[in-house]
Amino acid sequence: MGLLLSIKKRRMRTLLKRAIGATSVCALAVGMVLGANAFTKNENNKVSEEKKAETMLTFEYKAPLGSLTPYSDANVKNPSNWKEASEQCPSPATEEIPCSIRVPESHTLGTPGTNATIDPAQVSIQTTNVAINQFKVAAPTGSSGYSDPVNRELN
Repeated sequence: MGLLLSIKKRRMRTLLKRAIGATSVCALAVGMVLGANAFTKNENNKVSEEKKAETMLTFEYKAPLGSLTPYSDANVKNPSNWKEASEQCPSPATEEIPCSIRVPESHTLGTPGTNATIDPAQVSIQTTNVAINQFKVAAPTGSSGYSDPVNRELN
């Protein structure tokens, strides 16, 4: 009987050791999954923050009313002549006058979608001469603060 009790005790110890080992492995696996999940959430937050920082607004050129030279260098470069638009102008075959540009939200003043305006301290619109007192938006150089200029045909 003593031998049988000794064998049972050894089996119980072995089973107990295996149970403790299996529990430890499970706890380690759960810890790894939770750690990976937390890392993934942080990476997703970083991506969404970067996307938020890169939100671009479209502005369309609106020539000043009554101007004798609506497409002059000064008028095209003037941020107050650019109004927020819902979409960018299509690219035509002939580019003669300004149509639209894209500006990072961080380079604007006001509220996007209602009254956003271009911040003149952060955006410097470049132009190219097409004809006498007729300028179009040029591709941005350096830190001009805008991108994707689209010009259109003069009707």
